[in-house]
Amino acid sequence: MAELLYNKQALAEARLENAAMVKDVGWLSAAEVESAALRRGLKQQVEDLQAELAQERKAHQLAVKQYVDALDARSAMQVQLQAIQQQLDALRADYGALQQQREALQGHYDVLIGQCTVVRDIFSKVDQALTLDQDLAGQLQQLEQQQQQQQQQQHQQQHPAPSSSGVNSPGS
Repeated sequence: MAELLYNKQALAEARLENAAMVKDVGWLSAAEVESAALRRGLKQQVEDLQAELAQERKAHQLAVKQYVDALDARSAMQVQLQAIQQQLDALRADYGALQQQREALQGHYDVLIGQCTVVRDIFSKVDQALTLDQDLAGQLQQLEQQQQQQQQQQHQQQHPAPSSSGVNSPGS
């Protein structure tokens, strides 16, 4: 009977162990289901995070590309600005040269205006002289005519003209 008691006790322990094992198996099964659910949840979270990361990478690449494009555009604008600045400097130099040339030409023009004024004054005096010359020539001509008339009168007084009656005619 000790054996029977021992077997009974062993059976009771086996049942307890079996119940504990069933409980443990149930718990393990529940834990496995929960673990599978957690894995699926984690897998979904990983996929979501990977999708977000891919979007962020694309956004970052786009931002980097835009930044590089902006730097390229800025560099191109700086080159254009330098070219325009050089053109502006050249134009300023040309403008300065033109200003100096204009001032020189203005000086020449002023000299020419002065010379023209002198020439005009000379022509005015020449016109006055020609007018005086004509007046003097007219007066001289009148004087010559008067002298000729006086000479004719003197000649007529010194040599009277023969009369038409025949007196004092030579050869009669």
